Amino acid sequence: MRALGLILVATLGSGCIIEPPDLIRLDGGDEWPDGGKHPTSDGGIGIDWDGGLGGGGGGGGGGGGGWDGGAWDAGSGPRATFPGSGTNGDRGTGVLWLVRIDRSTANLAASYGSLIETMTRQLISQGFDIRRTAVGSLYEPRLLSGNESATPSAASVQSLLENAATYSTTTPTGCSSQHLLSLTVRLSEATVQSSGDRPFADPLGALLVVMIDHGSHPQDYGPGCDPADKTPAERFGVEHMPWLNIGSPTASAWRIPRSQTRFLFVSTSENESYAQLRERCASMSTFPRTALDAISPSEHPFYEPFSTGLNGFQPGLGTRIDLCQAVAQDWTGFSRGFARNWAQLLSLPADQR
Repeated sequence: MRALGLILVATLGSGCIIEPPDLIRLDGGDEWPDGGKHPTSDGGIGIDWDGGLGGGGGGGGGGGGGWDGGAWDAGSGPRATFPGSGTNGDRGTGVLWLVRIDRSTANLAASYGSLIETMTRQLISQGFDIRRTAVGSLYEPRLLSGNESATPSAASVQSLLENAATYSTTTPTGCSSQHLLSLTVRLSEATVQSSGDRPFADPLGALLVVMIDHGSHPQDYGPGCDPADKTPAERFGVEHMPWLNIGSPTASAWRIPRSQTRFLFVSTSENESYAQLRERCASMSTFPRTALDAISPSEHPFYEPFSTGLNGFQPGLGTRIDLCQAVAQDWTGFSRGFARNWAQLLSLPADQR
């Protein structure tokens, strides 16, 4: 374990930090349309969908839409007490978004901003008290932002990612979960070096980790992803969370039970050719035309077996969504169903989760 800690400390010390624009709080809200329910997901839990999605690669939806200015209106959502709700002394919820950063990220930055904004809103609408949101690089051990605002706007995220893409010289190497582990074993100490902010310094009641990858994965899923020769699911799926802050000896280190953590993977397909992927995504009328050249499938399966493996430890722990569907179809409906199912699980007595 000491050797693992040294490896991870060294990894966390690398990488430059890009100063992000300030994230802003938003207010107001709008009504969300109801639709049909489609119980489906990758590998283990039925998600109630408020809107239809079809075809190719497992879930997701697009959208995001506009927001009204001011302060967030979270009062319309349920205020039941559960881990992550922020009620009766609960410490609320944090969300860690890890996004593939390369030059092509700029073509998807607006879409990713909408994904982040919409998921945040739907979590709030289902009773989660979002205390912290951080955006980091998927293939580098660095946070791009994570200041005092827990509710970033789509526009601020777009600007952040476009700036990061402009200066990116990263060629993804190694396992896609390598730097997720590097960050989370010392999550309470993870720092945006340009600002000195530590977004996850304070304990939380729930944690959502989202990984967004629009390109080919450098390495197959397997035990080679871990210094201790564990698969990613074996590392992140076990009951007593021996990955969260295990390398943080400080008093600020914190842990949470497995049911209070969720993993969401938004990625391109791992079972079709580039031509098939491009044709399928181009057939979605709302998929950005400029993003077609930014996406590619992967010949290395990773997120699908990762999600399936996590669900072997606990149903619903991992969910994978096809990136094109997430961007171009009913992401609002998916996000609502995802948040609702997690809230319903957390509302159960602890011994039933």
